[in-house]
Amino acid sequence: ANIVALRKYKGQQGFPSIVELLSVFKNSYHYLEKNQCLIPDNLYKVIRYEDLLNMPEKSMKSIASFLSINFDEQLLYPTTEGKSWGGNSTSGIQFKGISNANIDKWKTEISGLEIYYINHLFEQYIKCYDYQQLEEKGFWKKQRGEGIKTYIRNRLYKLFMHN
Repeated sequence: ANIVALRKYKGQQGFPSIVELLSVFKNSYHYLEKNQCLIPDNLYKVIRYEDLLNMPEKSMKSIASFLSINFDEQLLYPTTEGKSWGGNSTSGIQFKGISNANIDKWKTEISGLEIYYINHLFEQYIKCYDYQQLEEKGFWKKQRGEGIKTYIRNRLYKLFMHN
């Protein structure tokens, strides 16, 4: 879901270079792994986004317990500086609480190119966090708005991605 959202944000003038998008995720996962090794368990907690959306009360109770604070119903309503927050949805729709209405929308928008790279570069995290790899198809298909230079760069990255 994150790669689709980032691609949509970065690709307003056309399909962007996958290399830059993937570097963001490589960096994030590098520090996720490093933090888990260096920071004691009682100071670092990972929550899956899907769990937060599908089981918000259970997830927020777990977070409250981890932080040694009392759970309050207000934790189920997004705020910023104590004021209701309308969200940062790419669809522009404001929300009033935690919703899983669009949790799988990205699956209809992800490209075969993105699926390939996610499956191969982040396989260990997919397994570790109990996600399912998506079926790979359409790697060579030109994406809407993808120029010829970007197309070549996006496909050639396959040859160098493990370096």
